[in-house]
Amino acid sequence: MKSANWIYTLKIIKLIGLFIWALCFIADNFGWFESSEIINTELLKTIKYLGILIYLLSYLFELKVVVKEKDIEISKLKTKLLNYEK
Repeated sequence: MKSANWIYTLKIIKLIGLFIWALCFIADNFGWFESSEIINTELLKTIKYLGILIYLLSYLFELKVVVKEKDIEISKLKTKLLNYEK
């Protein structure tokens, strides 16, 4: 898989993590699940923290892929420069 595809995939995962966090934040503030037996506030907070963790990890991996891509681009430009100087 090319790095552009990885970057796109990681951006989507990052967006999902942000969406999970936002939904849990809004649900917690408006008390949507206060009377629910299945989803209580502790589970909602755990899901919110999981959304933050997903966002941060996908952001970290996206940065890693972008830096690797830029490193490859820089090495190609250095090679072209060395060939031009010869």
